[in-house]
Amino acid sequence: MLFDGQAVLPKAATPKTANLTKISYGEQPALKVHYYDAAAWSEIADRAEMAGDDPGVRVAREIVENAKLRETPVAQCLAKEEDYWIVSSAAELQERMNDYVGENGRFTPLVAATEICWPDPRLEGVEIVDTPGMNDPVGSRVQKTREYLAHCDVVFFLSRSSQFLDKSDLDLFTLQLPNKGVKRLWLVATQFDSAILDDGYDRDSLAATIANVKNRLQRHASQAIAARKNVFEDRPELKERLQEAGKQIIFMSSHAEALAHRPESEWDKELRHLAEQFADLCAEWRSANLTPEDWAQIANFEPLRQALAQSRAEKEAILDEQRCQLEPELAANRKRWQEDASDAIKARIHRLEHDEIEDLSQREAALKGQVARIAAGLEAQLSTVQLKARKHAEKLQEELREAAAEHGKIEVRTGYDTERRKVRVSDSKWWNPFSWGRHHHEYYETTVSYRYIATTDVVESILGYLRTAESHLAKEIGRLVTPEEISAGLRRTLVDLVDTGAQQYDPMTLRALVTSTLGTMSWPQWNFTLSKDPTAEIERRFSGEVREDDLMSALRKLHDKTLREINEQFANELSHQTEEFIRSLHAIGGQIGGKLTESIEAEITRLRQDLSDREAALAKYRELLGGIAVLEAA
Repeated sequence: MLFDGQAVLPKAATPKTANLTKISYGEQPALKVHYYDAAAWSEIADRAEMAGDDPGVRVAREIVENAKLRETPVAQCLAKEEDYWIVSSAAELQERMNDYVGENGRFTPLVAATEICWPDPRLEGVEIVDTPGMNDPVGSRVQKTREYLAHCDVVFFLSRSSQFLDKSDLDLFTLQLPNKGVKRLWLVATQFDSAILDDGYDRDSLAATIANVKNRLQRHASQAIAARKNVFEDRPELKERLQEAGKQIIFMSSHAEALAHRPESEWDKELRHLAEQFADLCAEWRSANLTPEDWAQIANFEPLRQALAQSRAEKEAILDEQRCQLEPELAANRKRWQEDASDAIKARIHRLEHDEIEDLSQREAALKGQVARIAAGLEAQLSTVQLKARKHAEKLQEELREAAAEHGKIEVRTGYDTERRKVRVSDSKWWNPFSWGRHHHEYYETTVSYRYIATTDVVESILGYLRTAESHLAKEIGRLVTPEEISAGLRRTLVDLVDTGAQQYDPMTLRALVTSTLGTMSWPQWNFTLSKDPTAEIERRFSGEVREDDLMSALRKLHDKTLREINEQFANELSHQTEEFIRSLHAIGGQIGGKLTESIEAEITRLRQDLSDREAALAKYRELLGGIAVLEAA
């Protein structure tokens, strides 16, 4: 639907192993390619040396062999990291891409990901990502794909109509899609034209053929999904999305779309061959050749456009909901700022209306007289927060241990292999000596089940715990020790601390001064980061489906060890930062008295300046107060 119908994205060097390609809006058409880094290339090279016939190993071997065969400048690409070009047309973009991600491209073996910018208004606010397949030899990139998909608004899962939802597709589905986070899923049966050609000679018209193919593939999808129900039993959200998608499959053909809209003079070799095949089929049907309307019916792009439009609308609804959730918090912050600013200005107006310059020294002395008492009380309030922080840190450590235990469960999945067997069958007949010794072979297929642990499940379990721990820590600590909450607690304490019977008692000025003083102080922040990638060792040692019992046991042990290490790091960091936080609060408590004194001196100085031109100052502050009132009413 993009690039005016031109085929820009080249065919992958290996089916289901193309690099990740992202298409987004840009003022100028451009292409950026990202090469593997040294660590990823080393991982591919090491995997290529492994024994066995694992799909990931086969792909790694093919990549390394292609790099040698095409004389790809490996060291140069690893050193450059990326390349970027501005292009003038879709044709130039395709030419560039053929060199870097095409089937025979010289640089294809070293390209990890590509980004395309295209000035199409339909791309504004949208990113389209074509992901690598299940045989990606870089384990970390498979997990990154799952994480990316978990944040996508919609996932289109493409499967060729001629082999719709075969074992390879369902394996890809199981391994690549994340357990949670997929908001909407669409199953797309591509190359619909090939399925029509396969089925058409048993029908008498295009309409009958389309109806039969759709019914057959819909039936097959339901059966294939039902056969895998045990695989998705522990992934209820993904299972629900898949069942929904299986009821509304999108059938499409990009070649038919091109034939429907391009003049014959622009047909390439593939399009001409397809048109000839359908001409033969129409002859069999004894009907005229297909019209552009017929080709559009086969292309069936309208449901795809509707799916995209629906996804856009749903995204806008999600953004609206997020805005609605954020608005009360913003409104509360704005109201608090307006109240603080209004109180400070009112206090200053009050002093200008009632004070004289000769009164200020006495007022300053009175305000400073309450500083020590207020500072001691506020410091005591901070001590309460410190104690609460220490107790809460102990509770959080226990909750982290419980979360680690919850994420420690790794499911052993069941997979299926199809084995083709050959049986020798005798053709001898007792009554026919000439047949004695004759035989033939009969072939039959059997399905064999096996148990395995998916490496991506282990990685996602660890990253899931990591996200859970980080989110939980941020949420719980945020509730306890936000600067806003500490300041609010100190302001509440202030009400009980001010000596209302003191000479020259001035609550408005004092509260405004304390509020502004607290607002200028630097409060301690919490930051939790791990010192290393927690899944690096797992992705280096394991990939794909781990079937052997000893390897499954080793993978489980490494998973448990990694969870323990993460938990220990978080626990140590939590203890360290709790003590740092307490030390910071203690230091702030010691600074409050001095800061308040500085604020009082600055306020008295400003009042002296304002009293020298009282009317001008009052006019300015009343104007500011009016502006705040307008904001409050808005």
